[in-house]
Formats: sequence, C-alpha cells, structure tokens
Amino acid sequence: MHLREDIDRQDLKAIIIILICYLFYSGSDATMKYLVQQNYDIIVILSLNSFFVLLFVGIYGLCRNGRAYFKTDKTKYHLFRGCLGCVFAFFITYALGNTSLSEFYMMIFTAPLWVVVFSVVMMKEKINPIRSAIVLLGFAVIAYVFMPDGKMNMDLGLFCALAAGLGVGFNMIYIRKYLRSERPVVISGFNSLVVFVLILPFAVPKIDATVIAGLPFFAMTGALMLSGSVFLSRAFQIASHSVILAPFHYSQMAYGVLIGYIVFAELPSMRVIGGSIALVALGCGLFWYDYNNNRKLRRYVRYDTKS
Repeated sequence: MHLREDIDRQDLKAIIIILICYLFYSGSDATMKYLVQQNYDIIVILSLNSFFVLLFVGIYGLCRNGRAYFKTDKTKYHLFRGCLGCVFAFFITYALGNTSLSEFYMMIFTAPLWVVVFSVVMMKEKINPIRSAIVLLGFAVIAYVFMPDGKMNMDLGLFCALAAGLGVGFNMIYIRKYLRSERPVVISGFNSLVVFVLILPFAVPKIDATVIAGLPFFAMTGALMLSGSVFLSRAFQIASHSVILAPFHYSQMAYGVLIGYIVFAELPSMRVIGGSIALVALGCGLFWYDYNNNRKLRRYVRYDTKS
C-alpha cells in the first residue's frame, strides 16, 4: 500500500470530525424526510430550509470575518450551480419522502461512479479498463437489487434518488474544477440563496399556520446542514490528503440504516444491505486504486479551502 501506514494525530482528528460531519448531514436528511411525511409541500420545505441555511450561514460568516467572509470572484459559477442545485434539491427531497433512508443512501452512493464519468467529461481524465469495470460493476449492483425478477422494480422515489446520486457526483467534480478555493460554508450559502430566490414566489402562497408551527423543524434542518459544512471544511483543512477522508463518506450508509430503524421503523431488505455493502466496497476500491496509481488526479489532492 502506497499510502503511509501510520496515520498521525491530525489525520485521526480529521477522521473523527468527518464522521461527526456526516452524522449532522444524516440528521438533516432525516429531518427533511420527516417534513415530507408530515405532508408539507416540497416547495415550502425547500424554501424554508434554504432560508434557515442562509440565516445561519450569514450569522456564522459575520461572526467569523464580517462581510469580507462572503467575498468571491466566482459568482457566475455559484449561480450556475445554484440553478442546477434547485433541480437536484427537488429530487433529493422527493426521494427522502418516498424511499427508506437505506435505499436513499444506496442510490446516493452511486456518486463515485458518476464522478468517474464526469471526471472524464469535465476534467479530461483518462478511463482505463479497471476504472471502467468498477463503474459497470456498480451499476450492475443497482440492477441486481432493483431487478429481482429480471424486470425493473424502481418507482419514482428511487429514480429521484438515483438522479440525486448523479447530482452529487456532478457537484463533486464541478466544485473541484470551478470552486476549489471557496469555503464549503460559502458554497452551501450561495446554493441556498439561489434556491431560495427561485422558489420563494411559489412558496409564499402556501405558507399557513401549519407551516409556521413546523418552523423549529425547518430551522433544525438548516442548523444541521450548516454544522455539517463547518465540520467538513475543518476536516479537509487538517487532513494530509483528501483520499484519507473519502471512504468515511460511507458512514452515512450506517447512519441512514440506524436512524431509519430507530426513527422511522424502517428495516432494509437483504438485497439492499448486500447491494450497499457492494457499493461501499467498489467506491472505496475506486478511491484507493485511483490514488495509488495516479497521485496527480486533481480531485484527490489536498482540499484547498479556508475555514
């Protein structure tokens, strides 16, 4: 193994922080799932969640460094990402409300497979037979799980979750290529700003007493998302290489199964469990293979960001 065998204290600290980060993100997903199940309109959910993310990002940024915290020369890239983010936000929210958390995360974790596709298209990286085989095996796992009798057994919720996984993969490459030096908190804030502006006119007529009563849950989602972004930024700041942290993204799979069982009484099928384990193995294998065989891949070098 080419990676150093002894992980120093800073890397160990970064691993602990990234695990907490993904716990926050999983908590945010679970809260959004709860809101959908309470029959709140998706447009209302997205607008209020975006509002609270903006509110907390604003407070955090002003406390950190005032208005200078939000300065950027990449506004057009933020705007484009925000417009696409609005579409993917609909996919994510609908999927959360119409799939189990274990199914949702299984589809989300097709992202590393999509990363390979988008890295070839957007970063002109070469794809060799091994990487191609891993990608094809990953999608074969999805087919195995959701085609038990040879026929596609995927409803709209699962398709939206798969589309959300594609969106996550695209975002990884887009941020690495165009927004690499931006703070994760600021990236999240700009995305929420665009989503909020686009959706607000449609959400206002739907806000009533029931929505107002649910404001604490909307606020909780925003707070958890911001906390996740802050911890994400910190973890990548102190880790020696981002590849050390990449496999721990799959901790969300475990969080999803645990939260789904405790909060929503969801018990994943053996096919979903087996498929999830296979995707985790393929994703981690892809990370390690790429890093050990091509250390110059732009998306695996140290994450260049500020706090």
